[in-house]
Amino acid sequence: MRLLRFDRSGVVVTGKILFDEESLFDFFHRFTSATPAERGRDSTVTAANLSCQTEEIRRLLNCDEKAPLLTISIDHKEYIILKDQDPGSTSPIGRSTRCFKAYCLETKRLVLLKDSWRVVSPNLQPEHEIYEKLHKAKVQNIPAVYHGSDIANENDVHHTTQTKLWYEKADQTIKRTFRTHRHYRIVLEYLPFKLEEFEITREMIAVVRDASIAHRDAAIEAKVAHRDISNGNIMFKRKPDGNVQGYLIDWDLSLNLELADENSVEAQPERTGTWQFLAIRLFDTTNKEPVIQNRIDDVESFYHLILWMALRYTDHTLDSLKLTTQLHDNFDASYWDSDGRPLIGNARKPNIKSGDLIAEAKFGHDGIKTTLQRMHYASEHGEHTAEENERKEAEVKKASGLKTLDDPQWLSDLLTSCLQDEELDWDTNSARVKHALAKFSKFVSIQGKRKTESIMHSEGPRKASRKSGQSTPQDNRSGLS
Repeated sequence: MRLLRFDRSGVVVTGKILFDEESLFDFFHRFTSATPAERGRDSTVTAANLSCQTEEIRRLLNCDEKAPLLTISIDHKEYIILKDQDPGSTSPIGRSTRCFKAYCLETKRLVLLKDSWRVVSPNLQPEHEIYEKLHKAKVQNIPAVYHGSDIANENDVHHTTQTKLWYEKADQTIKRTFRTHRHYRIVLEYLPFKLEEFEITREMIAVVRDASIAHRDAAIEAKVAHRDISNGNIMFKRKPDGNVQGYLIDWDLSLNLELADENSVEAQPERTGTWQFLAIRLFDTTNKEPVIQNRIDDVESFYHLILWMALRYTDHTLDSLKLTTQLHDNFDASYWDSDGRPLIGNARKPNIKSGDLIAEAKFGHDGIKTTLQRMHYASEHGEHTAEENERKEAEVKKASGLKTLDDPQWLSDLLTSCLQDEELDWDTNSARVKHALAKFSKFVSIQGKRKTESIMHSEGPRKASRKSGQSTPQDNRSGLS
């Protein structure tokens, strides 16, 4: 037999142990004598013991009187959450980000509590510090931050991963890169709706437009690129007048643009983001050097996101089988090259080049169709194979498109102009539609969240994917147990 020690960075495996070896009995003796924290139990999470306000707390958390509640402590502040929330990623490694609707006992209000194992790096700030920078730069449409901190200091072996240290001591016959992760929590303004919960199509575009304003402001005013534009990282609330206001959240793996030039991979060399919406340029196999993600890559991700949302939740003519196939081929599919690098499927690049998927879907909503067509014109990739005069014309259009994308104002201005265009019909076929998807065993992508190249291997084809029919907000909401 072998013994395995897991933490969020990886797993340490012993050599073979015989059942009658003394070391095995010694291990079990030590394990039974260990404290709950030494066995891996989080001492900052306990069963809630409420003496008052129970009825009001349960009403706000939208649960009945029998639902189990937990208390989570952060720097002596206590928050109440519902234990049984939707399951998130079951991968034993990675950041394990989980977001909870929580009730703050001190302020007596709802908040968003995000629990994760952040990557420890001199070039990556804790997320609350990034939010402080963004708020100082007056970036619009980002949530307020109430608190954020590591669960313990860097010397606490229970809340800081140890796999990297064990690897450095081991016989390194296989070269691997391990990160150090540290347990971290941040408390944010509560946002009640995820992007998929829009009621009419115009609301969806308005929410994405607001998120693009946050993305624009962050790049211009704070020199920060988000790097994970996805449905899980855009949320909204309804204002008293009934209009929606969108927010761009989850900035913990954002990139400092002042450090990230093409000659420096020090800032954050690995690709990160949500698989379905990553920019095509990031999968360029002809470039031997790591490709640095930039702001324009995020702009392309907005295009992929709106197209995905339109296919999943707006009116069009694709039947269940065709829709499922297109979602898989254009967003979920992956394969590995000879060097073991994960690559997107073969349909995404031709479709962003041709725009055929927009035409094939025959969207029944004029606003969404026109918005996608206008975005596609500037997002077009690749060279055209044509006669010399056609090739030159294509090069001019491509250069013009790239120049357009280079303008930080372009995306938010385009979405605003579409929303304000009186010639567009935003009312016909505007209701949210949830299309049924066919279920086939070959479509194996799962609910996922964010990922980086060194941790792209887990359930389904990779941790980087999210099932096209089962997206979840903010890196998946789940319960602590």
